Amino acid sequence: MSNRRHFSQNEIQLLEKNPYVHHVTEKSITYAPSFKVEAVRAYHAGQTPMEIFLRAGFPIEIIGQETPKRCLKRW
Repeated sequence: MSNRRHFSQNEIQLLEKNPYVHHVTEKSITYAPSFKVEAVRAYHAGQTPMEIFLRAGFPIEIIGQETPKRCLKRW
């Protein structure tokens, strides 16, 4: 069973306003390549995944608590 949620149209519109978002669907967020590079640099400089995503303006209550950590592992 998947624990991933679907984004509502309002959440999609909100996420699309973030300059670090390339594209959003009801199931996924595609992050801007520049954000990925900067996020990895910040992580290697000692910032936590949560700090990086919060400073970039991502609403954790929408994207989920584990998303920052999962993304940084993947990148």
